[in-house]
Amino acid sequence: MAIYFVVVGLIFALAFFSLYIKSEAGPERRKKLFLAGAFFLLGLLMALRASSVGTDTETYSRIFYKIGATSRFWDIVPSAPVYNLYNKIVFFIWPDDRAIIVLNALIVSVSVAVFIYNFSDDVFVSTLCYVTMYCFFFSMNGTRQYVALSLLLLAACVLRRKKFVMGLLLASLAVGVHNTALIFVPFLLATPDNVSKKTLRIFVAASVILVIFFSVIFEEALGLFCRLFPRYLVYVNNAIGRSVFDAGQGRNILLTVFYAVIVAVGLLIESRPDGTFGLSAADRQKLRYLLLPCLISVAVGLAAAQYINILRLREYFTIYFICLIPSIIQCFKKDKVILNITAQLTLLIPCVVQLIEKKSGVVPYLFFWQK
Repeated sequence: MAIYFVVVGLIFALAFFSLYIKSEAGPERRKKLFLAGAFFLLGLLMALRASSVGTDTETYSRIFYKIGATSRFWDIVPSAPVYNLYNKIVFFIWPDDRAIIVLNALIVSVSVAVFIYNFSDDVFVSTLCYVTMYCFFFSMNGTRQYVALSLLLLAACVLRRKKFVMGLLLASLAVGVHNTALIFVPFLLATPDNVSKKTLRIFVAASVILVIFFSVIFEEALGLFCRLFPRYLVYVNNAIGRSVFDAGQGRNILLTVFYAVIVAVGLLIESRPDGTFGLSAADRQKLRYLLLPCLISVAVGLAAAQYINILRLREYFTIYFICLIPSIIQCFKKDKVILNITAQLTLLIPCVVQLIEKKSGVVPYLFFWQK
């Protein structure tokens, strides 16, 4: 576990030198330098891990060799043709499972860094949130889902620049890597330029209805979901019958409440008259855009609190909090240091608890040459 804190310490050092030391480099170049350094460290940690780090890593290593050993590889991972083809190509070039681990780490690290650069008001805080919200650790467990999620993040970035063909291609690849990415694809239609006050209000109303509706008929809706995605039936069976007051579920509820507070504050800021928080028109539009997936994340978290394993699908939406949190804190200019510390400490507690509990199998960390 110590290696994770060492890397976070190095990220703090990078932030100090790249963001706060006076130099001739402009602010944009400093952001790029920091993100390059920080995600190089995180990517390196992800790439050099042993196959025992991450509960799914060994499984995907075996799948990699299985795909490489057969000419009929399309159905090795059901409903994931892009992932099957990707593994086959990588195996042809570098027939060692280290290859797929390294390349997956590269895709995830670059994509998240690009997303933060495009949508965050504080790249340092967003990078910390990526770690303390347990996103980084989950990426070493549910790697295939995180590769799909990463492609969706890139799609959001290119669609913001009106590159619709590239955005559609990235979204299609994401679905071909992990078919559950379909649940997020409709949200790619939203960009900071086209999310109006009315759109946000509709999402707020829809989120409230979602919580009430699914609280009543959630098991029926879950049955429909499992018919569409039978692979996830095992997660449902594992979750059924567990009390809402189990330790993991109670922690999830508390985290969801924290995220709900963040969203509520964001909605309050967005609703205030222009100039109240010093938001420009572009900042206000971006805030609305970031609130949309975060609203859905909170709604799903409240409606499906008793299904811990199913909540991994919420990650497609929750990842947007890494940019929403600093965007909101930036509005409180005088208190932003205290608020940043409070937010990180709040997130750090469940993060450390999950590490101690060895959630996602990321503890103990071993380099690949130590296995």
